[in-house]
Amino acid sequence: MGIVLGKVDVECAKYSVVKTLGEAVELRRYASCVAVETPCARMDGRDGAFSRLAQYIGVFGTPANQASQAIAMTAPVITNGSGSIAVAMTAPVLSSSNLMSFILPSSIRDVSEAPVPLHPQVSLRQIPERNIAYVLLDVFFLETILLLFSAN
Repeated sequence: MGIVLGKVDVECAKYSVVKTLGEAVELRRYASCVAVETPCARMDGRDGAFSRLAQYIGVFGTPANQASQAIAMTAPVITNGSGSIAVAMTAPVLSSSNLMSFILPSSIRDVSEAPVPLHPQVSLRQIPERNIAYVLLDVFFLETILLLFSAN
């Protein structure tokens, strides 16, 4: 899930609208892209996840990648918490996968074109073309959601 607030003046993921469903929902077809990602224990990135990704692209100085190549910031930053899932075995086993990702600029079309990360917890992943439902939230509804998340 990604939430973008305010004016976005950086490159955003490329998409086309497949279908409009009502006034606030679009089915979008996103192009294949490359993500740089890292595990995160907290979905707000306060565990260092955001910093690891920002270091990779060079926000804090020399980029933390083998080419020392600065990479432009894009939007949105994606956090993905799949939560826990039960795995069938003789006893319940839980698996959790929480990631924070930056989508790299569209000029980097394949993982082989991206500089290799220096940090062992940072990796690159090719994301195939995909359909995503996009929901435009009104300000009152969004403020309610943000208040609920900040209360937890």
